[in-house]
Amino acid sequence: MDFRLYREDYSLSHDIDYFFRVDDMPVHVASNGGIIPSFIFRDLNYEIQSAVYDMKEHLYVEPVVMSYSNYLEEYGINRDIFDTYVDSFKTMAKKGFYSLDRIDAMYNPYSMNILTVCWPSVKNSSLEQTGMINMLPDLRDYVRPPFADFFKNYILTQTSKTISYYPAI
Repeated sequence: MDFRLYREDYSLSHDIDYFFRVDDMPVHVASNGGIIPSFIFRDLNYEIQSAVYDMKEHLYVEPVVMSYSNYLEEYGINRDIFDTYVDSFKTMAKKGFYSLDRIDAMYNPYSMNILTVCWPSVKNSSLEQTGMINMLPDLRDYVRPPFADFFKNYILTQTSKTISYYPAI
C-alpha cells in the first residue's frame, strides 16, 4: 500500500470525498476544496471511493436530512438550492454513511468546520458483510480517545450545528 497523502495544491482545487469510521460508524466527508486530514492516504481513499461509488443504495430507506436553517446562507446555501445541495449527501446516507460537509473550506481551506448533512435511518449491514467497514481508516487510530468519543457523539446527536475537528497531523 502506498501511504502518500494528497498534495496540497490538488486538495485545494478539488472537492474530494473521503471516508473513515469511528468504531463501526462509517463517515463520509466532502472536502469542498479544503485540506485533507493527514490520516487519509490517497491510494487507499481512491480504492474506497471506487468501492463506495459502486455500492447500491438502499432505495427503500429514506435517509434523515438536516433541517434547513438560515444559518446555511452565510455559506452560500440558500433555501432555493438546499434540495440540490443535499442530494449527493443523501446518496451516501443511503449507502450507510453519516455524510458531512466541510462548509467553509472555500473561504478558509485550512478550516475543519463540518456539518452533518444526512445520515442513515437504519444501519447498512452490507458494509460489514462485504468487509467495506474494515477498509475504512478508524479515527481512533489517529486521535486521542476523548476526541474520537466527542466526534462520534457529535455525529450521533444528528445536529445541524458545525464543529471544528483537528485530526492528528
